[in-house]
Amino acid sequence: MKKSFTLFFTLLLAFGVSCFAANFQKETITENERSYLRYSFSNYDTSKPISLLVLLHGMGGTMNDFDSTITAHNMPQSYNLVVVCPQALPEQDSIVNAFNSSLPMFGYPKYNLNSVWNSGTSVPLDTQITNNPMFIYFFPTIAAAGKITINSSVDDVKFINDIINSTKQNFSIADNNVFIGGYSMGGSMCYKYISDPRQKANAVSAIYGYKGHEVELTSTPVPVCHFHSHDDDVVLFNGSVFNDSISKLIADLAENTGHSDAVVENCPNIADDGISVVLNKYETSGLPKIYFYEIDHATHDNILSGATNDIDITEKMLNFFGMEKMATGLNFSKTNNLKIYPNPATDYLVTSEGGRYQIFNLLGEVVANGQTTADAKISLNGLIQGIYILNLQTDGKNYVHKFSVQ
Repeated sequence: MKKSFTLFFTLLLAFGVSCFAANFQKETITENERSYLRYSFSNYDTSKPISLLVLLHGMGGTMNDFDSTITAHNMPQSYNLVVVCPQALPEQDSIVNAFNSSLPMFGYPKYNLNSVWNSGTSVPLDTQITNNPMFIYFFPTIAAAGKITINSSVDDVKFINDIINSTKQNFSIADNNVFIGGYSMGGSMCYKYISDPRQKANAVSAIYGYKGHEVELTSTPVPVCHFHSHDDDVVLFNGSVFNDSISKLIADLAENTGHSDAVVENCPNIADDGISVVLNKYETSGLPKIYFYEIDHATHDNILSGATNDIDITEKMLNFFGMEKMATGLNFSKTNNLKIYPNPATDYLVTSEGGRYQIFNLLGEVVANGQTTADAKISLNGLIQGIYILNLQTDGKNYVHKFSVQ
């Protein structure tokens, strides 16, 4: 693998390649009045298992979200997999919608219920609301329950299973190569999914997710990888109306599965950005493994935007699922749109396009990564003198540019 990467980048340098556009297929599919995106690639390596990755967006999000964050369109050819991104439905209960619209009357903000999973998410209500005579008059059932449960009438487990079954009819995906990842409420849906006896996943990953109050997860049937920051300002690490503390969630997962204490590893502090990552590994022999990436000083919205420079969350998730990036997946066609300066560089690099970037040395090793905007400075702190390859992904394209550091 390393020799292939070295040869690949040597060829890039020899030909002075500046930019490339990725080759992928993006389809919007509607089945049984539900929609999802499917990303695929025409030149799969059929000698290796083709995997299926289902990515679930967060509350109020869309099936397009992973295109702009973790560049889902690049995954099929890089990892020999099919990626599907389902779309959640708006809240289907008219009473819950009416209640949500009335929340400002009681001094509370509305929730974004435009697209929400039935992930077992419920919101306990303050007694100042449930005991209000006007509230009791208009919403007697909610007042009696003391909570609202979001999209409780929707069977999203069946929806995901229908997608898995349909994808298997079109691609040669083995039963043991189905994986699910979710962000925020999508992560909550991962826990709801594996708690259901109908589940088909071989492993799941929750990125800043949580377990909904209505989910009973008395055992962990498949491996779980969870990413969370102590400074998450939406799904609070110490718990909120949506969730118990993340520490309790991980401890419960480990205990229910039969694991003993975790092995703790400090991830290398690659970037001087104040963010640090610790990996807690539960790997008792014969039990589904649990990985918990515990992050400091990263907020909810920047977790997928490259702010956590010490780890590439997408890569760590896929590695957890047993996938490795394929050198043959880097199949680009040449374009000439990306400009970078200064080149040679010293302590920073500026690009004419924004997007997610990776910087490779001549061994094909990633030495820096993150998210940038057009004309912003990319820090080259820690890079020694030499020649590097910048790979920038944006708007369905991969741009690759050679530069040197003095």
